[in-house]
Amino acid sequence: MNPIPRHVLQAALATTLLLGPWVKGSPAQPPAASPWPMFQHDAQNTGRTDINGPAGPNVKIQWMFKADARVRTGPSVGADGTLYQANNRKRLITALDPASGAKIWDTNVTAIQGKLKAADPDMSQPAISIHNGQPRAYIGARDNNVWVIDLNTGVGISYWHVPWDGDVTTPITIGPDQKIHIGSGAIGRGLYYSLSDEGAALAVQTENRLIGSLQNAAPALSTDGNHVFVSLKRDVVKLENATGNVVWRCRFPNRGIGGRRQNYSAVIYNDGVDTQDELVIFVAGKDGLMALDPNAGSDYDCAPVWNFVAPYPLGGRSGARERVLSAPALGADGTLYVGASKTQRSAHFYAIDILDGSIKWEHANTERGQYVNNQAAVDASNRVYVPFGGKLFAFDGAGDGNGGSRVLWTVDLPSKKLETGAVVGTEGAVYAGSGRHLVKVVNQ
Repeated sequence: MNPIPRHVLQAALATTLLLGPWVKGSPAQPPAASPWPMFQHDAQNTGRTDINGPAGPNVKIQWMFKADARVRTGPSVGADGTLYQANNRKRLITALDPASGAKIWDTNVTAIQGKLKAADPDMSQPAISIHNGQPRAYIGARDNNVWVIDLNTGVGISYWHVPWDGDVTTPITIGPDQKIHIGSGAIGRGLYYSLSDEGAALAVQTENRLIGSLQNAAPALSTDGNHVFVSLKRDVVKLENATGNVVWRCRFPNRGIGGRRQNYSAVIYNDGVDTQDELVIFVAGKDGLMALDPNAGSDYDCAPVWNFVAPYPLGGRSGARERVLSAPALGADGTLYVGASKTQRSAHFYAIDILDGSIKWEHANTERGQYVNNQAAVDASNRVYVPFGGKLFAFDGAGDGNGGSRVLWTVDLPSKKLETGAVVGTEGAVYAGSGRHLVKVVNQ
């Protein structure tokens, strides 16, 4: 692939800034009238919303909900603010009142399976959509099923079974055409499916055996919806949405061992002018962040536009650097926000220039912790929220102007065990998982 010239990227980005962040090339409107309907907000996995979280400087935890098990995904949020949290005690989803944090219901699948419980959804964050005027959620589980849940009642409507032995641990992505995109590990088969909701059942639209570990990585759609990008343990694959056929496949030699904790989801950026012209794709892994031109090159041609590798070596060991193991978030101005860490000893949070992968600013964490599947969220005022080391941080997305961070506020979380990112799901509030708790943080 030939790198995109810097002046081309600059011109595209300038047009985006002139027109504003919510133009044609911005993430497609969510499939449900919801402030946060799926993993990282939208089908491009940007982690960006057009509502505001708490500005601070003084904030508080309004409520803490103690879940039945560890909170391993962020909540998805309905049009009325109701939270839908994946429940890892075989309840699939727990619905919560946004004002009080009180439980409204746990999913009941008795009518379609003959028993109350299903299986653990693990890290399959539900996705919300509207079917014939009624809100539904779609969520995967470790029983090889994708479940359809009536959000008015919490009752299971139907499920679709992966025809191979494959847990569905990926977050669900729904495109503007209402097509449902999932991945399944299937003992190394790396199955990708697109499904349609036929009312009483889900139907397969496309299937592709991608070969490789496909866990905890949400499929991402191009802004025109014509292509899907699926991130495997070592590869990122571009497919045609209509057919599921592979357009190209890029392999990264140092991608890593994969697993359900790390999140290698791709993020899609568009120049805001031509929806056919996706500039770059960002993929997290041991190689850092890769920026790829999806419209150039051929199979296995992975020459990046740029490559960001965390700059801090550890303990004198050759090649031992902080690793990017969470999906990045993408600000409206084209800045990428992502954390990198190595065990509990070294961790930094970075703002990265979309043009060349250079660091705009960085924050050195003094707390012990790791950036693993705890991705950031960006609100309408370019505040960046990210959990780390038993705290929830709010950063000014512009930094301090001198290459450092500007911390707007922090709040202590009930546990240092963090396995999910932040969600801005209600005006003036941000949600974060912490151990077995989901917390809501608001201005004092």
